[in-house]
Amino acid sequence: MSNNTRHTFLIALCFSTMALFGILENIKGAVIPPIRAEFNVPYSSIGLLLFISSGGYLLAVFFGGLVAERVGKKSVLATGYCIIILAIILLDIKSFPLLVLLFFLINIGFGCFEISLNSLGAQIFLPNPAVMMSFLHLFYGIGSTIGPRYAGALLFQGWPWRYTFYLVLLPLFLLVVMIIFARFPKLEGIYLSRRLPLGEVFSDKKIWLFVGVLGFCMVFEIGIGNWLINFLQVVRGMNENSSSAYMSIFFLVFTAGRLLGGFFAEKLGYVQLIFLAVLASALLFSGGLFLEDASILFSLTGFFISFLFPTVISITIRTFPQGSSSVMALIITAAGAINMLGNWIIGRINDFFGVFAGFSAVLIAPLMVLLFLVFLHKKLSSASGASAA
Repeated sequence: MSNNTRHTFLIALCFSTMALFGILENIKGAVIPPIRAEFNVPYSSIGLLLFISSGGYLLAVFFGGLVAERVGKKSVLATGYCIIILAIILLDIKSFPLLVLLFFLINIGFGCFEISLNSLGAQIFLPNPAVMMSFLHLFYGIGSTIGPRYAGALLFQGWPWRYTFYLVLLPLFLLVVMIIFARFPKLEGIYLSRRLPLGEVFSDKKIWLFVGVLGFCMVFEIGIGNWLINFLQVVRGMNENSSSAYMSIFFLVFTAGRLLGGFFAEKLGYVQLIFLAVLASALLFSGGLFLEDASILFSLTGFFISFLFPTVISITIRTFPQGSSSVMALIITAAGAINMLGNWIIGRINDFFGVFAGFSAVLIAPLMVLLFLVFLHKKLSSASGASAA
């Protein structure tokens, strides 16, 4: 097999995996109502399920890079697939704590996908790395658009919620076969950035401001993904089919935004884009919340929310060019912890004050982003001024 052919095969594997990642990760918003009904648990228990699931993803992302260096990306990717397949096969259980454990395992698999696909992409997307990485995340957006729509359609037709996962087993098995026959490139000539001392990382106030900005960006994005369908069904009285359609539109415009975000960042400025995107998405979210016939505004927030995560990451890399490995590990892990806690709190608010209040609490996230961003912008401006002097 020639080098070009091998890379074409690997690129197809990466794109297919990313699409399945998007489908599986975004089924959960549609299946939260039937899971809650079947197990007769409060919203706080659903929030705990989401909290623990996110912990599995963070553990895999945090340790996956170290494991990949020892056993290789092929093994990490295959392990992720096998964990997800096993967890889905075991979904036919009647214990809610065991269900939480299975979702935890599924998210460990997602973390394996994240680590292996991004590091593999850095090696095989050599002709046009920026364009190809955009396409990689485009396929995640395509999967995210399909996932809730597909799950909502099955649930509307009376299928049990577990079948939304079972029907994905066939493509999962097929991609495992692709991995077995794929030849992964060895790690050669990859630049490893200098690691900053841990004391220096923890004492830098800019890093913790980045954690605040990124963490609440994640609460905003993932909070909508987790709770929008439940809100539309419980508060707005929609059925599974209609509510999942709004979620799919969210991810459709989200995907379009991811493709255009880099262009807007270069034209407007990175920090300025975050300010404008947060304000626009918060206004749209507020309109959807308080105007009963304007639920489409929730979906349109996806376009502006899509700019946030990659733009914050880009600013981080530009701010810490010589220590990005250690800095990014800390920022993404700590931001993920904020997201875990935020979604658990939303679940508790749903129980104590009702679903409208719980979903309204998502609006706190963009306000916190703006607060942290103001302080971060001042820090970055003063640092650039000092270096210029």
